[in-house]
Amino acid sequence: VDETDKESLGDPVQKCLNEKKRVSLGRRASLLSKQSDKEFSIELTASPIRSSEGSVAGCVIIFHVVTEIRGLTRQMSYQASHDALTGLVNRAEFERRLETALKSARSSDAGHVVCYLDLDRFKAVNDSSGHLAGDNLLREIAGLLKEKVRDSDTVARLGGDEFALLLAGCPLDKGRQIADDVCQSISSYRFVWHD
Repeated sequence: VDETDKESLGDPVQKCLNEKKRVSLGRRASLLSKQSDKEFSIELTASPIRSSEGSVAGCVIIFHVVTEIRGLTRQMSYQASHDALTGLVNRAEFERRLETALKSARSSDAGHVVCYLDLDRFKAVNDSSGHLAGDNLLREIAGLLKEKVRDSDTVARLGGDEFALLLAGCPLDKGRQIADDVCQSISSYRFVWHD
């Protein structure tokens, strides 16, 4: 443990000794391995060691590596808010973001633009070439949509062949321009599947 590590550990240890009770940093701590240059997320707990008379004689520090748990939590959060096929935000997450945008619009002069898109003749692709082709088409359309909006905007797949855009803090004229660019891009797009 180097000096910076000792400083970061000092607070919970000192608190444990001063308060004579267990102290936990939860999942806010991390360790960096010098051998592998890997960072590990940890839960750190300092518990007092009591002598036979009941006085605090020291403390025990327990490091519980939770890197994998943290990664799984992130993965589950992503899966709960994104469409598995396209990687776009899903309907539930879009509705949550839309509600946040509506609240900000009511409390300030911020303007937002919402666009709704429904693909024409999508059923014909599924019927003539199969669901695998339809899935590929949806992924390609998702990519086109992401290319045409700003990084701060939200692109969502609402379900089936329905998509939505939330252009946060976007003036109406800029929103119209983005919507026109999206429509033009999709209109000129040609889907090719097995020749």
